[in-house]
Amino acid sequence: MRNMLRVEISAVVLFVGGLCVFASCLELFTHLARLVVGYGGRAANELHWCLFPESILLHKQLWRIFTAPFFHAGFLHLVLNMLAWWQMGIILERIMGSLELLFLVLTSAVLSGLLQVFLALEATRIFHTSSVYSCTLGLSGVLFALQVFLIKELDLNTLSVFGLFNMPAQLTVYVSLFAIQLFFPRASFLGHLCGILVGYFFCMFPPRLARNGFANIESSMKLEGIPLWRPSPASDSLPYASIGNADNQGENWSNRFRVWFSSEQGDSSERETFQDEVEFSPVGTRSVNVSSVSRLVPEKEEA
Repeated sequence: MRNMLRVEISAVVLFVGGLCVFASCLELFTHLARLVVGYGGRAANELHWCLFPESILLHKQLWRIFTAPFFHAGFLHLVLNMLAWWQMGIILERIMGSLELLFLVLTSAVLSGLLQVFLALEATRIFHTSSVYSCTLGLSGVLFALQVFLIKELDLNTLSVFGLFNMPAQLTVYVSLFAIQLFFPRASFLGHLCGILVGYFFCMFPPRLARNGFANIESSMKLEGIPLWRPSPASDSLPYASIGNADNQGENWSNRFRVWFSSEQGDSSERETFQDEVEFSPVGTRSVNVSSVSRLVPEKEEA
């Protein structure tokens, strides 16, 4: 039997995924309500939640920065983004721990949103584009940030493209960026680019630098009894995070990170690292052996 990623409780993966599903259900409900009262349509409904630079700058609607990543432009958009989130999130939560991943996701969403607003304003001012009037929805910007961060933390050097040739791992991020734009012309190129830049920011200032702070937050909020993944000491034993209390906050991540794979037969020789065979498809899907690492799908953009 082929290897599969060990499935255990992933509180943050379920929380963020549930939040996106709830947001989509809320969007559907408000859309149906608008149809009943005869006011607006789906486009008007999406416009209410999206990252709309003009509304943020002129009307101070800062809440759009927080809502845009969790709302999606249709069922297919939601499903594809959730598949990507599940595949990357379940890995990162075991490497980083639950609170660090939650911090990474939320700050990536906020920072990429703020950066997108700033760059959209500058692009409109300098190049006379319509970027400031674009409407962006979806978790894709965060997924790009996570992809950059994951490549760095796992110390990936090269990735195989369809098994035909290898390319530098960091280059695959930009292949994803342009391939998505090619296959999905309405994708938010600027939103994805901002996600990549935020990912590089977290490579320089990773969340583990504040690990003691997360431990204090967990203690003050009395979260010790909740089954969260907590960082384990860096060693050759896997996985790198475990459920339960851990008296090792502040542990540096000097060792390369690997992810625990287990086969149905339980043969330890089949435990793989992310340095092994990795495949990449031009629409943003990377996989380690048979387990996909990330499937980056475009955000839907409404003018």
